[in-house]
Amino acid sequence: MDGRTPEDVARRLEALERESRRWKRVGLLVLVGTATALLMGQVRAPADTIEARRVVVKDASGAPRGVLSGTNDGAVLELYDKDGDRRAVLGLAGDGSVVLSLSAKAEKVGAWLSTTSFGQSSLQFADRSGATRIAAGLTAEGSSALFMRDSDGLARAGLGIGIDGRPFRFP
Repeated sequence: MDGRTPEDVARRLEALERESRRWKRVGLLVLVGTATALLMGQVRAPADTIEARRVVVKDASGAPRGVLSGTNDGAVLELYDKDGDRRAVLGLAGDGSVVLSLSAKAEKVGAWLSTTSFGQSSLQFADRSGATRIAAGLTAEGSSALFMRDSDGLARAGLGIGIDGRPFRFP
């Protein structure tokens, strides 16, 4: 016979179907294995350390809201409002001095807190023109003072305690 009987055709068809199912399974296993390998390559453990000279934090619209940057001798952190105006700055200099600056919308009105590496500290408040109107400070030797200034920056009144422990006033 020439192998064309209905039984022969049925056997050959059954063998082809088995082979087709086997190749489908092999193809599916290869596809799943490849996808798994690709996905495993994308998953990374969280980093313990992120290193950069500058980090910019942006809001949903892409506007910068914070910048942390390293300098050759210190670091600076700047915070911006929704309009892009710098409102707060924290800076550390190489000599150990630290400054915190808080600004109102006009960027001239604000407060500054600073301390130096040799022990001097001060707190200042400025008006709309940027002139310091109130200043308080402490020297490394231990004297302290509070001064009130006019719009030209001229000290008009002050109180303090000298390094000898005696109080003083100005004028």
